[in-house]
Amino acid sequence: SEVLRTGRARESDYLKKLELTNDEETAIFLFDPQPSSGVQLAERVAKFSLRGIEDEWLDPLKSNQAFYTKAALGENEGITEFNVAWAPACSSLLAESDENDFWCAKSDGKITVTVLTLAGFLPLIDKKGVTTAQHGGNHNSTGVEQIHLKIDTEGADLMVLRGARDFLRMCDTVIIECQRDGSKSFHKGECVTKDAVAYMDTLGFKLYKIKGQGGLVNIFWVHPEYQGPVPKFLKRRVTFSKFYSAIDGWVAAKYSPAANYSMPKITKIS
Repeated sequence: SEVLRTGRARESDYLKKLELTNDEETAIFLFDPQPSSGVQLAERVAKFSLRGIEDEWLDPLKSNQAFYTKAALGENEGITEFNVAWAPACSSLLAESDENDFWCAKSDGKITVTVLTLAGFLPLIDKKGVTTAQHGGNHNSTGVEQIHLKIDTEGADLMVLRGARDFLRMCDTVIIECQRDGSKSFHKGECVTKDAVAYMDTLGFKLYKIKGQGGLVNIFWVHPEYQGPVPKFLKRRVTFSKFYSAIDGWVAAKYSPAANYSMPKITKIS
C-alpha cells in the first residue's frame, strides 16, 4: 500500500510507525515545504533507507519505502509565497484571514516554495488495475495495490484535492481537515466543509464520516469501488486507525455474498 502524507509531515506518525515496524508492504510519500520540517524529515527518511546496509549497498526494499519531497501541494504547479505562522504547524499557502484571532496562525513572514500537484504525482505511481498510457491503455495487472491519502495543509486541503484532478480516483481513502461551515476563518479562502463535500461528490467518493476536532473537522471518504482489505499498517497506532478499521468492516459487509450493506450514518457537524 502507499500512504501519501501532505502538509505537517515533520512529526508524521505514519513515518514513525514505519520506522518502528519495518512493514515491508507499505511505502510512504511525505510532502512538506518548510525548511524547519525538511531537515528533520530528510534525516529520518535517510536513516530508514540506510537500515540494513551491507557492504556499501542499500537495501533495495527499504530504500524504496520512505520518500520526502520539499514542496507544497496545491491546485496548480509553480513557485509562490508560503505564509509562515507563529507556530510552524499553522503555516499555510494561504494568507492569514483578517478575522483570525488564533495565535498559532498569526503571520510571521513569508518564504518562497515550490508547489506541486497530485495530478502531476499520482500518475507516476504504478497502481494495479489502473488504465494508463504507459501500459498501452490497458489495465495494469501488477503494481501497488492501494493508495491512502492524508491531507493537512492548514486551510489549503481543498486546493490539494482540486489539484489532483480526476487522478484523485486512484486513491482508495482520503482524509482532510477543514473549517466548520460558518465558523471564523484562520486563512483567506480556506477549505470549508460544504465545499469539500460537494467537490468530492462530483468525483463519486462516498462520504464516510465528518468528525469534529476543536474548531475544525476531519472529513473521511472512501472510493466507491474500494474492496479492501485495509492494510494492517493503518489499523493500529496511527492517526485515525479507528477510521481505517471501521472501513474494513464496511468493505467486508459490502462484498459479502448477501451484499446487504449501507454506509454508516454520517455524523452531523454544525
